[in-house]
Amino acid sequence: MNIDIRLLTFLFHTIPECMACSLFVFAYTDNLNHWKKGLALGFLFALITFLMRLLPIIQGLHTLLLFFVFTFLLYIFIDIKFFSIVKISFLGFLIMALGEVISFTILINSFDLTHDQMVNSVFWLIILALFQVFLFGMVILVIIRKNKYFFNSIWE
Repeated sequence: MNIDIRLLTFLFHTIPECMACSLFVFAYTDNLNHWKKGLALGFLFALITFLMRLLPIIQGLHTLLLFFVFTFLLYIFIDIKFFSIVKISFLGFLIMALGEVISFTILINSFDLTHDQMVNSVFWLIILALFQVFLFGMVILVIIRKNKYFFNSIWE
């Protein structure tokens, strides 16, 4: 993938996805009133994600390293117990993975695309990111509307 496609993907896929994930974490930890801090965390995480994807390492290893980076950034940005941060970070990555699997499946089957066509097209990557941002937005709305302690009881 050339650098122009990587920059477009960074602007319209990685940044919205990472900001949505960090806002989810802030909503889950009842810190949504610090949403500007959540957006800053999301942008920083997106920048680290972009730089990490430029490294010549296996794609699955990127995800594992990004999980640890996101957990460390949450530890810096949010003042809660470390084990809770690990659980919330895992939940955010789980929602992100679920969103990718669902949207990949829907888009590939609906538009008769191959995997390579999806990941090498900026247009389809943006559509993919929009679905994930929508999914995170729906989860954030559910967290805000419902009793937050219901979601915490799942992990305790």
